[in-house]
Amino acid sequence: MFAVISVAALCGNPIGGALVSREGGAYWGLQVFCGVMMAVGSVVFVGARWSLGGVEGCEGLGLSFGCGDGLRGSACGCRNSHGSAWAA
Repeated sequence: MFAVISVAALCGNPIGGALVSREGGAYWGLQVFCGVMMAVGSVVFVGARWSLGGVEGCEGLGLSFGCGDGLRGSACGCRNSHGSAWAA
């Protein structure tokens, strides 16, 4: 993990400097770049979490995804907000 972060830390500053220089000192290009990178990173983290076992704690949405293998039903413990198992 630190190897990936170190590459981002080494590349981020020159990219940021180039974006600010290109815009004549304005920071909006850098802000857009940072926002896009944060969004991409969030999608990667959510995708990794989902692939490793589902997303738990979605009770506010009326769903509880706990099946890492994609199965639905009482065998894997997926339940809706009413506590009943999903139909197979």
